[in-house]
Amino acid sequence: MTLLHHHFESTDWIDELARAKVDREVALAAMAAGARRKMLAEGETGLFVQYSDLPADYRIEPHTHSHGEVIVVLGGSCTVDGAEGAAPTEMGPRDSVSISADTRYGITCGPEGLTMLTIRAGEAVVTFAE
Repeated sequence: MTLLHHHFESTDWIDELARAKVDREVALAAMAAGARRKMLAEGETGLFVQYSDLPADYRIEPHTHSHGEVIVVLGGSCTVDGAEGAAPTEMGPRDSVSISADTRYGITCGPEGLTMLTIRAGEAVVTFAE
């Protein structure tokens, strides 16, 4: 049985360039805009949990992940779009969306930014190219 504690304040923000999980140009643009994230779980119990803090009007371009995910809006708002022709969906605090692996989607943060939790059953590979 595993019980691991991740205290938010003592968990470092990810150094996106050192982690090298997304394209360098994408990471640099995100960092310049003030987007940041922390990993709250990295597979220790089979789950990957990411906390993201994104600035107002920030855009995550359409992309896919190799694993399905659940995104929970903790604060702010966003529009999720591009999921296989589905209409864009507005999301606010406590709303969630489940996204299957390899589903192409994008996110545009609202005017107050976006704080969200992403939960995956595996470490996802991100692909921005079509």
